Amino acid sequence: MKRRSNTHAALRDEDDEIVVALHPPKRMKIDTSDTSGSGILTPQSGNRVLRDKPAASSPQLADSGLSEAVELDDTSDGDGDRSVDDSETGGSSRRRRIKPAEASHLAICGPAYPRSAYTGWQPPLAHVTEVEADDALREVSERPDVERSEWKIYRLSNFSFYRPPSGHKTHRHELVSLDRLRQDRYPEFCMDGILSCGDRRCYVQCIPFEIITVDGYGDDASNIANQICIQSKQQASRDNGAWYQLSSPAAEYRRFYHPFLWLARFTKYFVIYLLEKKCVTLGHFRASFFKWLQAGYAASRGFHKWLEYSGLRDFRTTVAANVWYLWKECYSLEDSKLRKHPIWSEVDPQRLKAIPMQPNFEKMTVVTPFAYQCFGSMYFGDRLVERRANARLIRSTQRRKSLLGLTPFLSEKHSAHIMQSPASLASSPDPEPVSALNITAGDVVCVRPDLSSVWREAQHSWFAYVQGTRSHNDRMLLDVLWLYEPKDTTLGKAYYPFPNELFLSDNCSCGEAALDRECVIKKAEVTFFGRNPYAHKGLFVRQKFRTIHEQDTYDFVSLKQTDFRCTCDNQLSIFEECYSKYNVGDTVLVREWSRILREDRLQPARIEHFDCKKRRIHVSLFGRKHEEDPSSNARPNELTAPFTARSKSSDKIIRKCQVRHFTRAQIANGDVPAPYDRDGTGDFFYLAIETLEATDQERHFAEGWNPSEKPHKPNLTGMGIFCGGGTFDRGLEEGGAVQFRYAVDWAEKALHSYRANANANASSGEVHYFLGSVNDYLSHAMAGYEGPAIAEPGDFNLLSAGSPCPGFSALQNNKLSEESKQNASMIASVVSFVDFFVPEYLILENVVTMTNGMGPQKDENVFAQIVASLVGLGYQVQQFLMDAWSYGSPQQRSRVFIIASAPGLVPLVAPSHSHAHPPNAAARGRALGTSSNGKRFGSRRDEFTAFGHVSAADAVADLPFVGDSQVQLCPQFPDHRTAITEPAVNRGRVVAVPTRPRAMGLIQAKAAGLVRGDPLEHCERVNAVRKVKHSRIFARIDPDFLFPTIVTRLAINDGINGRVVHWDQQRTLTVMEARRAQGYLDTEVLIGTPVDQLKIVGNSVDRKVALVLGLALRQSWTGSDLNLNLNSQSASQILTSHATAEHSSPAADEDGDSAREEDTSIATNSGDHHGDGDGETDSLANEGASSSSSAAAAADELSPVVDEPADMNRSTKMALNMSAEELEEIRRESSQAFKVIKRIVEEHGRAGGSLGGSPLWR
Repeated sequence: MKRRSNTHAALRDEDDEIVVALHPPKRMKIDTSDTSGSGILTPQSGNRVLRDKPAASSPQLADSGLSEAVELDDTSDGDGDRSVDDSETGGSSRRRRIKPAEASHLAICGPAYPRSAYTGWQPPLAHVTEVEADDALREVSERPDVERSEWKIYRLSNFSFYRPPSGHKTHRHELVSLDRLRQDRYPEFCMDGILSCGDRRCYVQCIPFEIITVDGYGDDASNIANQICIQSKQQASRDNGAWYQLSSPAAEYRRFYHPFLWLARFTKYFVIYLLEKKCVTLGHFRASFFKWLQAGYAASRGFHKWLEYSGLRDFRTTVAANVWYLWKECYSLEDSKLRKHPIWSEVDPQRLKAIPMQPNFEKMTVVTPFAYQCFGSMYFGDRLVERRANARLIRSTQRRKSLLGLTPFLSEKHSAHIMQSPASLASSPDPEPVSALNITAGDVVCVRPDLSSVWREAQHSWFAYVQGTRSHNDRMLLDVLWLYEPKDTTLGKAYYPFPNELFLSDNCSCGEAALDRECVIKKAEVTFFGRNPYAHKGLFVRQKFRTIHEQDTYDFVSLKQTDFRCTCDNQLSIFEECYSKYNVGDTVLVREWSRILREDRLQPARIEHFDCKKRRIHVSLFGRKHEEDPSSNARPNELTAPFTARSKSSDKIIRKCQVRHFTRAQIANGDVPAPYDRDGTGDFFYLAIETLEATDQERHFAEGWNPSEKPHKPNLTGMGIFCGGGTFDRGLEEGGAVQFRYAVDWAEKALHSYRANANANASSGEVHYFLGSVNDYLSHAMAGYEGPAIAEPGDFNLLSAGSPCPGFSALQNNKLSEESKQNASMIASVVSFVDFFVPEYLILENVVTMTNGMGPQKDENVFAQIVASLVGLGYQVQQFLMDAWSYGSPQQRSRVFIIASAPGLVPLVAPSHSHAHPPNAAARGRALGTSSNGKRFGSRRDEFTAFGHVSAADAVADLPFVGDSQVQLCPQFPDHRTAITEPAVNRGRVVAVPTRPRAMGLIQAKAAGLVRGDPLEHCERVNAVRKVKHSRIFARIDPDFLFPTIVTRLAINDGINGRVVHWDQQRTLTVMEARRAQGYLDTEVLIGTPVDQLKIVGNSVDRKVALVLGLALRQSWTGSDLNLNLNSQSASQILTSHATAEHSSPAADEDGDSAREEDTSIATNSGDHHGDGDGETDSLANEGASSSSSAAAAADELSPVVDEPADMNRSTKMALNMSAEELEEIRRESSQAFKVIKRIVEEHGRAGGSLGGSPLWR
């Protein structure tokens, strides 16, 4: 294919000008008399910085088969490196080639400068100017015995290409790969080499050029090495100027040239593919491009060598990493359709149009009235603007909230509602004397506070629910469950919108600790199972606050009837618990001594038998293949068939694990699906089997979850806000319970990266993207704007939010700046999304320092305020402190996750640790906060695990050696390049830092007396923060520990965050290494420059943390009987299933038959031994209760149980707690649901209950 009329292979648009600055060549000297003390050969440019050995080259790049793999043609020119060859130089025959000794543990990269830059180096031939060389070669080319061609071509061998001496001062004269031409502010490069024609050879030096061409696009791509030419600026200025055909590189340039040859060949295939196909997208390079290559080039030996070297089948990352060069080459060709394929709008950072950019109208953080009420008084409140939805959408939101049992959407009539506080209720006089109070089960009493307790807040009184009464030595004792005010919970001092709400706890005073009746001040009227907080002027309870300190459980869950009785008398033994939880054939993790680790660890096993007499459990242990056969390269979670029998005490059975068979072919081809392919994250293991048609006897056990099967329950629909590159959402999707259909983010390249990977994973439906501010999105949605990307309430079931962390990050010096406050205020936006769109689930991620005190006085807790807002909306709320290393990631990343789930759903369980803490990590006690009783919550857990921690070195052990990363090309892993190429002065300081002992930095090397010259002078110049003993400037990572937390920018000279230098190689971390640290899959695409890519990675949620949360979400969703509105159910079905799921008490069907026995059997099968409410009335109030004489039970309380006469007061507590407006709304929506509610109320009326008002039905 012909190139365009001007042969500049440059990136430019039709009306761009190419401006070339002419600079005279200037020799760059190298001083070989090193006086810096660092053993570094440095250019004479003012800095002594480079540790260069001209004759050395990278073993991995130059000597490991790449040279053969990228020759690409069946014939080689055979020049090799002739710079030291006597036949090339004409030098003395006494010169000998010296072969350096090899060391298996050493890998030496080549120099960063051409040999001509070093003082004392002698060129292979006498140096001549380009004009002199051209005259001599032109004379030879015109001889009759020399073959003539249309173009005048001279052969260029022993070449090196480098940045011009007149370029940017930090990178002058550095060797560079040819694909970088016209990038990085360098419109031209320079070259050294031997030009030849016939038998005449001329050595030229520092020849500037700005044109490179690869001929033969559209032709056979096998002979790539002979199709690359450059044209110097001088030759380009002539008519019919000569071209220099590339032959063989100089020794120091091989590591740059061979990867470029691989890329050049890929570019030819890329161009041919675009010429043959229509509307090529990035998705075509996931699999279709490889099939096309196999079909067209299977007979080419060079093709197979090229393909074998990279090992790629999915070429999307290659396209994304080299898109600038690909575009430049396509632009230089005459066929304009090459530049019209949609792939450019998907992947080229300068032409991204696949997702249209939305205008930014909202400059403040848009919030709902409820969110403004909760966050308006915080230190960032001046960044909030209250926005109200239109009437149609308010009705839609109200319907959805009513069906899910959530707090109604705040309206003006509610905002003026006046509520009575617990203090005022407790201090008001009781109409009866205390001695005359008739206290029975189901009552709520006020108790004098114990001033000697650990509770920090001075209180007017304590509230207790009476679960039973008894007499002892003429004294009346009360077995009680304590009720907490909001400030008694983890909400602390956060603003809570309903001060009259109490929370039932699992903290009891019963048995010997029972409460004496004399401690009672008065009785309190409390409404239980209240749904609408705005309708209650008195105290009400709708949630339970779980406070199990030993399990670090401090969360809010929906109130159930079984919560009204403590479990002190129903404790199961560990054996009984195991017997009820597991079955024979289940796979579990058991504690077992490891002879390799010399400590206990968790080992997968199959349950064989329960020995009820000896109360022991017989198991068969699986083997670990990589331990039994170290040469197999098996993954850590690949098992061998169980053969070791053990008899275990029940306390050694820790939890279930998932084990599944996959064929050997699946394992060999990398076709094991997530989560089984994540090296044990989430407790997922697998075994090899010949065929999947094996018999049950061959399988031996109950197999774990099959992610390839269609789920028994419809998947949730998800929306991601602040979604970034999408690794959070993709990890949640891999859990098997959700498919994301909406994505909102401000960052163009990040959202295009989300799109590039989501399209490959989407099994059905389309993902809608909004490239703009969440404030504009919420504003549009509340105003009723229509469009596929704008959701309405009920369009999605799960909201994921990785809200901006700079407002809370420890790296943020000024948290009160306007920018920081704006970032912090986005937390209120998350709550507003929940308030308006009403999802069933919310998963919010942020930095742990969000739990610290904020604001001018450091007395405002944003974390507590978020939890308070979500609890106020009626959600169940958990919070998890999650360390990435505990789930198999190799980095020191700790984050807080806030999980909200609608009433009736099974709350998420904190994911168990699959990987151990590294040394000393567990000792760093960390928690999310301290509650009012002085107990810390959200603490870092220390537990037995199945695997040790994944070290930094283990995570990247298979990545190729890239030395100083000056090449910036890696065919096998296209993102294995640094975000920036450090200047020479910084590279010299990196070299000065010893690789052993591990984890040293420049300051530590100085303290040990190991540096001098510029590195030492730099240590003296830095500020106080960078001079401290433990400063991390130019600090190396400990390969046996973890990567530091991956951030958006690697700052090598940062005293706090500067530990970014590789433990052995002389460079900072590459983007690929950062990806591995964050759990990105190798095939996933990142759009943008390396700097852009690193920013996307640093802003991401760790993938393995997202995965285990997705698995916990699946467990919650599949374990919930609630069938939510997934676009297939009527309102009446949702309401009925909601009521059935939320309460475990026996219910009656349409015919009045009791479902008690069925419910009891279900509870028994699930290991619930708390009793089934068999009619006992001696102070048991496990059906739920109210001490109010008015209507108290919620609309979801559908149990028509008739109480015994001795406890008739409970019947009056079971009426509907709904306003007339809410009931009228339900009647309009579904007459069936209305009839069910009517029947329940009528049955309560026949049992002696009263609605306490005028009838609601006519």
